[in-house]
Amino acid sequence: MSNKIITLGASVLLAITVQPVGAFAAENHANSIEQNSFNMLETNTVKSENPDVIEFLKEINQVLILDENNHALYLTEEATTPKIEGAYRAATVLLTQNYDSLTEEDRNLIFQLSNELLRAMHNEVKKQPNDAYDTEKINAFNQLIDDLFVDYNKQILKDSLTENQLIELFQDFLEFKAEARERDEKTNTTISDLFKKLNQGVIVWTNNLEERVEDLVLETGKLNSKVSESEITSIANDIEGLPKLGVDSVRIEKLKVKIAKAQELFELISKDESSAPNTTDQASTIVEVYRLYNANTGEHFYTKNSAERANLKRVGWRDEGLGWNSATSGKAVYRVYNPNAKGGDHYYTMSKWEAQQLVDKGWHWDNNGAPAFYSNGSKNLYVAYNPNATSGAHNYTTSSYEQNYLLKNGWIYGTVAWKVK
Repeated sequence: MSNKIITLGASVLLAITVQPVGAFAAENHANSIEQNSFNMLETNTVKSENPDVIEFLKEINQVLILDENNHALYLTEEATTPKIEGAYRAATVLLTQNYDSLTEEDRNLIFQLSNELLRAMHNEVKKQPNDAYDTEKINAFNQLIDDLFVDYNKQILKDSLTENQLIELFQDFLEFKAEARERDEKTNTTISDLFKKLNQGVIVWTNNLEERVEDLVLETGKLNSKVSESEITSIANDIEGLPKLGVDSVRIEKLKVKIAKAQELFELISKDESSAPNTTDQASTIVEVYRLYNANTGEHFYTKNSAERANLKRVGWRDEGLGWNSATSGKAVYRVYNPNAKGGDHYYTMSKWEAQQLVDKGWHWDNNGAPAFYSNGSKNLYVAYNPNATSGAHNYTTSSYEQNYLLKNGWIYGTVAWKVK
């Protein structure tokens, strides 16, 4: 291996790697490469004092191995698609925004190198063959794939296997398989066979998941009494990960329909339980829930904690007084917080499953996951949703006038959220 030196001004030198390729070239063009390999190793000096060109050539050095005519022989080992695309964008900027400041020699060099980057982006330039690297990776992946199974012949996966582990292995192997590297036919065949073995593990995983979904709902159409809320949530989360395993989208959609049915049945059971006569209703104590408003975000916030109320008032929230009277027992109402919404946002729900789904997507439990309020009483608490808001998207009120006003002005999904005193 040799280095091609490109002179960048009076004091800066950039060493661009030049690789003799005769031993690694494909058989059908090996002879012509070997005939030119001496010229490829000759030093070619290109002068440039433009700092933008200097930076661009540094990017080239990170992704391309060139001959003395600035033709790409191989990708460097550290070359990645983002790096190649970044270098090409840099060339485009130089040739469009800085064209007048470039010398003719700089322009010709950048034109040439941008063409080589295009070749790399179209997979016409690959990394050098590296049998030792491929062998090491193949052996490691083979062991990891074997470890998925208790018995490969019987197609039994280990009970301890998680979907995240399977996804990580699958994605890593796809990245290795798709590397832009020259490989002989034997290596490509080995990688292909290994992928089939890994994909068989994905098939078994998906089949097992489908069986778990089928077990949720009985043939009578009723929910299996042994099913827990956490189990439904776990299965729903696993279904969400199937696209990362390359599972057919039609099959995934069918599973989503079935899990949605199970979730609906579970919600119906929960609602039936909440609507059952509550013998403690009369003895339930009443607690005041305060309503505050943030003029900067448009969010209303509801709390029964007087200290929290006072703190929000100190930092600029407007106190709107009593929101409603809440019971201290009954059907739990949970509060979750979205830190990713501009200004933050809170959401209230009687469905712990729905709250958990939001938490799994990045929301946070408020009140450490304990109920914020309870549904118990004869008065309706209405909720409406603003589809145009990022913060304060839900409004809760006992006033039918306020609710109707919002619904007439673009708010939607008006319904009874829960019961209050």
